[in-house]
Amino acid sequence: GFIGDNVEWFYFEDTNILYLYGEGKVEDCEKECPWSDYKENIQTVVIEDTITGLGNDLFNNFTKLENIKLNDSIVEIGERTFKNCSSLKQIQLPLYIETIGNSTFEGCSQLTEVTIPPFVKEIEKDAFKDCNNLTDVYLNEELKTIETNAFSNCEKLETVNYPTSVTTHVNTIFNGCDKFVTLNIIGKGALKDYTSSSSQPWSSIKSQITTITIGNEVTTIGAYAF
Repeated sequence: GFIGDNVEWFYFEDTNILYLYGEGKVEDCEKECPWSDYKENIQTVVIEDTITGLGNDLFNNFTKLENIKLNDSIVEIGERTFKNCSSLKQIQLPLYIETIGNSTFEGCSQLTEVTIPPFVKEIEKDAFKDCNNLTDVYLNEELKTIETNAFSNCEKLETVNYPTSVTTHVNTIFNGCDKFVTLNIIGKGALKDYTSSSSQPWSSIKSQITTITIGNEVTTIGAYAF
């Protein structure tokens, strides 16, 4: 079948594979996607490298989805695209995306590690909220904005590489990350000033942090940083 004018899909019932092919962006699913009848069965999604974007809610609540390869041809991933894909154990994000949208991976409770690609400038609210098995997060050195609860309730999160490039953030990024113990400050130049100890991005879990490392190219530690 079709989703929009330029993208087709086919479901292989014998192997539980959803295949997307065509050109351009896969449109948002405002209510239900055309393949929603198979959401309880789809385990693998294959996307042709002529697809350049994934719209909102395409695989929201696909709890059996285990495998998907996101080609570097994809430059946009929408909101809630993989929300509550609770069987998804790993994801390699496309190289050229610039934003990780609201709740894109919220509730992906089997993810264990996330590396944010180098061109991502913004991680929006709830992007990785409730990823209960996430232990390591590697943020990139060009990241500018991290919004509310981006990594909240990641109960097993232990280590974060946090770049000096982040200039817009809130103090609830890591709420409920009860095992957070290691903070690595990476990047170049100055770690920004904070207005108070309660405005730090890690303020809600700072009492449990046992190790802080500062990268060799970090030149200044801002006011109230620790």
